[in-house]
Amino acid sequence: MTDAYGGSWTTLDFVTRHQIAGIQPGTVVDFGAGAGKNGKLVREVLGSACQLVAVEGYARTVEKLKKDGVYDQVCGMLIKDWLHSDAQHHDLAIFGDVLEHLPRREIFKTVRRALQVFGDIIIVVPLYDVCQGAAYGNALEIHRAYIDEQYFDRFNPVEKHIIKDKVHVMMNVRLNSIQSLATSGLKINRHQMFRYAMRVLDRIGLSKSFYEALKRLRLLR
Repeated sequence: MTDAYGGSWTTLDFVTRHQIAGIQPGTVVDFGAGAGKNGKLVREVLGSACQLVAVEGYARTVEKLKKDGVYDQVCGMLIKDWLHSDAQHHDLAIFGDVLEHLPRREIFKTVRRALQVFGDIIIVVPLYDVCQGAAYGNALEIHRAYIDEQYFDRFNPVEKHIIKDKVHVMMNVRLNSIQSLATSGLKINRHQMFRYAMRVLDRIGLSKSFYEALKRLRLLR
């Protein structure tokens, strides 16, 4: 599961692959990228057909990710810093075995902010209390929160998968920004929603027709 650069369980990888294939994102940001497992999953499914970004806070791991060449861009930043520094809209965020390293209050703030930046979010977390300290000298590896299976229900997930084996209980949750923001009472930015809708329409070849229809109805200047 772990190596000297951080790793994650592979129990739910088949679910994550299926979700990536269904979303067909043009941009993907892998938060807490660690050894790069989720980045490799994205490349397996989409090849080079998307812009792939790694966000990683541990300097030693950042250097390894840059050398590996899986990602188009590697950002040596903490998750909260990246989310508040990038104002662009992106298609997919992946939080793979990383949110449990944040305090519970910080997890809520992180997901809420991510819903304002991303169209879709995939979260993978352990559903058991992992007592883990600063593995291989990296304080970011400390587990600071126990997450239960209802924690993300407040965001009205599109999907939720829980798998139990002899040792581990893992959960995969997929959130969609339009559904989550519209039903959770969180603030929604209409301009971000419009841009996301146009991205979806563009992928299915309908963005130009939709744009022209809005112009004819004088809904766009």
